[in-house]
Amino acid sequence: MRKLIYQGYILTNAKGLTDTWTLTISGQCRTGSLFELRRQINFYCELGVLPPTKLNKQTGTKTNPAIERIPPRRYLIK
Repeated sequence: MRKLIYQGYILTNAKGLTDTWTLTISGQCRTGSLFELRRQINFYCELGVLPPTKLNKQTGTKTNPAIERIPPRRYLIK
């Protein structure tokens, strides 16, 4: 098992694979690559919230069509 301390947070890697690092932050357990978890720590330190996980992005709800951005109209001046 490998352990790494980054900005006061402990990252552990029990399996030895590059994408199996584990981080426990704000009561949540995140698993991923070292680069990805370091970005999440930086995000949390800067904003105080964790970014959504990949699973949340994939299973997210569809956006409301009324809220979707409408492209601006282009007017031609003659």
